[in-house]
Amino acid sequence: MDENTPMRMILSSWLDEVVEAISVSPLNKDEILINGVAFEAVKMKIYSPEISVPARFIALSPIVVSRGVKKNDKIYHEFLSPENPEFFERLAENLSKKYSQILKHSPGYVKIEPDHEYLTRAKTSKLVDIKGTKIRGHMLPLIVEGDEKLIKFGYYVGFGERTAQGFGCVEMR
Repeated sequence: MDENTPMRMILSSWLDEVVEAISVSPLNKDEILINGVAFEAVKMKIYSPEISVPARFIALSPIVVSRGVKKNDKIYHEFLSPENPEFFERLAENLSKKYSQILKHSPGYVKIEPDHEYLTRAKTSKLVDIKGTKIRGHMLPLIVEGDEKLIKFGYYVGFGERTAQGFGCVEMR
């Protein structure tokens, strides 16, 4: 990353106030400073798509799903792959849990599936290093059925784990 490289940044939040604060603030400045590198803010767009059910998404950043595994009295993350049926069960559980924790409402029904044809022809695995921690995620399309509010929530907060670190960002397909 350097100041001469064009960059597209996606910022997302379930709360309109957060999106408004983020969208207004950088445009009042000539540049945005990220990790000591100055970037010129050229254009900003607020995007709020209509989400129909079933929703079809494609990952823009790896989707992370893991389970805890005990080894030598310590709990470690075992990263799951989309070939494991538990991947999609945990992905749906994670979304429902975030929804109830953040919105304090019981979530509706949600079912998340892969595009099976895509999984047969493409490698989805991506290993990301964040400050020395290796995180395995997957770049793949998702088909999401169920409660429209819950699906929209997933679009704005991200799917899977570590969404605050930029994982699980999707766009409509």
